[in-house]
Amino acid sequence: MAVVNSQLWTVRTVKATLRGVGGAPLAGQRLVFSTTSSLAGGYLFICDAVTDGTGTASCRVSGGIPAYVNAEGFDVTFAGNASYLPTTDHGGGR
Repeated sequence: MAVVNSQLWTVRTVKATLRGVGGAPLAGQRLVFSTTSSLAGGYLFICDAVTDGTGTASCRVSGGIPAYVNAEGFDVTFAGNASYLPTTDHGGGR
């Protein structure tokens, strides 16, 4: 008999805030959300979003991806621009 943990499917949105020098929000910048879950066999694109006036970007997580995000978290990547170098951070997970 298989047991399914319904909590693995509860993540519906990923969210990140991008800040520059002195903590100033960076608006209008594209962030890419992904997971490098071993459960998924490697890199798995989740979504991408553009930061708003507060430097925050968020997007809905679709399909079976919430299980991977809950298990191992997610990465968010900023590709950089003329003023800032690229960066990646990790969030979520257990």
